[in-house]
Amino acid sequence: MPRSKKILEQIKNEKKQQILQSALELFARKGYHATSVDQIAQKAKISKGLIYNYFKSKKDILLTLVNSLFEQMDLALPQVKPSKLTEEDIERYILTSMQALEQNPQNIKLYFMLYMQPDIEELVKPLVENYIDKIVNFLSPYYKSRGIHEPRSHILSLIASLDGLSLHYILLQYPEYKEIIKTIIQKFVYI
Repeated sequence: MPRSKKILEQIKNEKKQQILQSALELFARKGYHATSVDQIAQKAKISKGLIYNYFKSKKDILLTLVNSLFEQMDLALPQVKPSKLTEEDIERYILTSMQALEQNPQNIKLYFMLYMQPDIEELVKPLVENYIDKIVNFLSPYYKSRGIHEPRSHILSLIASLDGLSLHYILLQYPEYKEIIKTIIQKFVYI
């Protein structure tokens, strides 16, 4: 009996996710250049040829992963207009961002790994810059309403603090992790 279109689509999505998850784990552990498409296929338990049914190249897999990471990070953004942001919205944004790290540290490992590979940086730098600009534009009205007329450096400091804490969470597993989050919230939200 032939499979329905819905079941075929579900199988296709599952295979694609299997490929992406395998690539994410390998890129985060071994690095982008040290990982081959053969290794991704082997980890995903599929043929190398099947990967090319879903992705044009290893670079395409990487860019899909990076875009997916930013989509997941978008989920932490408050679902209100930037002009309506409250202290609670910004605090929830910070907490939700850090909870995403705790739930899937592989994503952040990949993010940092990319920065350590100069030739990969060229591929993803424009995506990262666009995402940071998006966050700056989203949060700027909140900080302007708090009397910070040029909020970009303030917001970049918040992003750098969260990035730094993420890196330390992965590398050092600080027992004071939750206290550090509270400090970041006090410094960047209740101003």
